[in-house]
Amino acid sequence: MNSEDREWFSANAPEKPQLFLRYGIGLDLSVWPQTKPYTPREPMRLIWVGAMTPRKRPMDALEIVEDLNKRGLFVELDMLGDGVLLPLVQQKVQQMSGVQLHGQTNVLPHLQRAHALLHTAEWEGLPRVLLEAAAVGRPSFGYNVKGVRDAPGVLVGDSAGTPAKLADLVIRWVNGYAKEPSFKRSDLEWTTAQDRVFNFLAQIAE
Repeated sequence: MNSEDREWFSANAPEKPQLFLRYGIGLDLSVWPQTKPYTPREPMRLIWVGAMTPRKRPMDALEIVEDLNKRGLFVELDMLGDGVLLPLVQQKVQQMSGVQLHGQTNVLPHLQRAHALLHTAEWEGLPRVLLEAAAVGRPSFGYNVKGVRDAPGVLVGDSAGTPAKLADLVIRWVNGYAKEPSFKRSDLEWTTAQDRVFNFLAQIAE
């Protein structure tokens, strides 16, 4: 559960025992190895991953990249995924440089060669790609919305989902004025969640 879901359950079922798994069921960290940061400063390489749907707002990612380029920060963007907005995205990309569409493919190599992940969803439950980016050692940029603000290593912009303000945040990070929140990588491991579930079940069975 994210924090908003946790508050809802606490308010509507206060008598029920609850277990809050901040990072969900976790990851197999051997599949998502921590990788040294991508060192070349420019061009900055971002990755966007998701279903190209209105809720995920893929066009925002393109708007952010355009904004950053206009401000003198040259950015290359890898977009992974497809969906109903893919034709619109393809049309826009034809007018841009430095953006590549990869469809549905393996996320890991793209994360490893990126500086950071760009996440533009209106809201989430707990997006696994944010956990995957954190495990690999890449910060993420996203809107300050349900399910995103709870993910590890995420720098959040405004809750209104304003692309220009998220671009501001990227620039502040590049210039060293914004830092991603710290977290324990071991907390992302699926065995951590497993142990907590077993302990929880044992407690409520007593």
